[in-house]
Amino acid sequence: MVIDDEPINFDLLKRALRYPYYKVAAACGASEALEMLADGLLPDIILLDVMMPGMDGFETCRLLKENPQTREIPVIFITAKSDSESESRALGIGAVDFISKPLSSAKVRARVKTHLELHSVRRELERQNRSLLYDQRTAEEVVRKMASSNLAPAQGTQTLTLSLDPTCGDIALSAQTVTGERYVLLGDFTGHGLPAAIGSCLISYMFESLVNKALPLNDFLEAINTELYKRLPSHIFMATSLLHIDRHNNHIRVRASNCGMPDILHLRGSTTLFYGKSGHSPLGIQSEADFTKSFYEFEALPGDRICLQTDGVVEALSESGEPFGQERLELFLHSDTPLSSLQQTLDSFTGSSGLHDDLSLMEVTL
Repeated sequence: MVIDDEPINFDLLKRALRYPYYKVAAACGASEALEMLADGLLPDIILLDVMMPGMDGFETCRLLKENPQTREIPVIFITAKSDSESESRALGIGAVDFISKPLSSAKVRARVKTHLELHSVRRELERQNRSLLYDQRTAEEVVRKMASSNLAPAQGTQTLTLSLDPTCGDIALSAQTVTGERYVLLGDFTGHGLPAAIGSCLISYMFESLVNKALPLNDFLEAINTELYKRLPSHIFMATSLLHIDRHNNHIRVRASNCGMPDILHLRGSTTLFYGKSGHSPLGIQSEADFTKSFYEFEALPGDRICLQTDGVVEALSESGEPFGQERLELFLHSDTPLSSLQQTLDSFTGSSGLHDDLSLMEVTL
C-alpha cells in the first residue's frame, strides 16, 4: 500500500514496484488509507508519505502501530524531508526505514524487498517460537506428572518447594511401607528447568520400586547411583538426603544419609540435637560407590523433627549479598512457625534480588 496525496508519487512507486512482483494499492491520504485498512485490506508493507494535508505521516504511523491489526505491518516513510530529526522521529514511532526524495526505483525495490524478507523471517521465527513453547509446556507437564509418586506420602511430612521454572530440579518423595517403615528422599539435580527435572522421573519411578522392596539404606542409594550414572549425561547428577525411619513401640531408629546436601537437622523442641553433614558425593557421578559407611544412625523420640534441605535455602542472598545461612534457618525452624511461612521469610530477606536457585525443605515429624 502506498499512502500519498500526490498521484504522481503513486504512479512513480507503482512503476518501481511493477507487476508481477508486487500488487500496489493506492490510498490518497491518511483517511482513505485507514478506511481501506478497517475494511480488511491488510498489505504486507506500507509506503507512507510524511507531508499530507490533514493527518500527516507521523500521526498516521502512530495510529497504525496502536492498532493490533496493523501494528506488525512494516512501514517505510517516503518523504522530501531528509533531516536526521525527521528520520529519528519516524523510526522512533515504529517505521522500519526512511527513504528521501528524489526517489530511485532501484533503491525503493531494494528496500521493499529487504524489509519484506525481514518481516517474513520474523514471522517464521515467531511461529517456531510458539511451536517450541507449546512443546516445552507439554514436556513440562509430562515431566511433572511422571515425577510425582503414586505412593501415599508418609504421615507427618511437610514439604516446601520454590522453583525458578515451571519444572524443578528438586524432588521430594516420602512413603511408608506396609510394615510401618518410612522412607523420605530429597534430591537436588544440577541445573534448572526441564533438563534438571528430567532425572526426577527416573528417581520417582525407582523410589516406588525400592520402597516396596524395603531395601536397607546403602542398597537404596547404590541402586539409585547406578541408574543415574548409567542413564543420564555426565553433567546431570543429584545431591541427595535420604531417611529410613523404623518405629518399634516408642523406640524410633533413624538412618540418614547425606550425599552432597546441606546438613540434615535433628530437632527436639528448641534444640538442634544433630547435624548430619554430607558424607558422600552426589549420586550419578561415579559408576560404583560404597555407601555402607556413609550414613548416620541415631535414636529419636515421638515429636522430634528431622529437616532435609537443598542448598537453595541457606544460600539465598539478600540485596547486599549476605546469605540466609544455617543460623537463620534454625531460628525459623525453632520458632514453631508453619513451614509454608518460610517463603514469606525468604521473600522479605532477599528483597528485590529474589531467589537465584530452586529450593526445597522437608520436615518430618516423628
